[in-house]
Amino acid sequence: LHYIPVDSSYEAKVALKLVEEDRSFSKPLRLEVDGSTLPDFVLTDTNPPCVMEVYGMTSNEYLERKAEKQALYRKEGKPVWSWDAAVDHHIPRFPERASTGTRAP
Repeated sequence: LHYIPVDSSYEAKVALKLVEEDRSFSKPLRLEVDGSTLPDFVLTDTNPPCVMEVYGMTSNEYLERKAEKQALYRKEGKPVWSWDAAVDHHIPRFPERASTGTRAP
């Protein structure tokens, strides 16, 4: 069994799909209240690791925070996968895994 804490039903769908596809990922948890950006998941079988964000609300405050997070990720040069579940009901394809095998000479 897999026990992964999630903040929404949309995140639960993504977590389930990650497990079904046997992907390597982490679920960052906030242990203290601070202003830092915390992604929903980090896909760790890509190179470099890919930040994963699941968006699902449309309030002005939420959309402002979403824009702030996206700008911060761009500034930091982090690869980002995202799903705007409020707009698209289909989970986008995840980024490809980094190749782990060695090439034959």
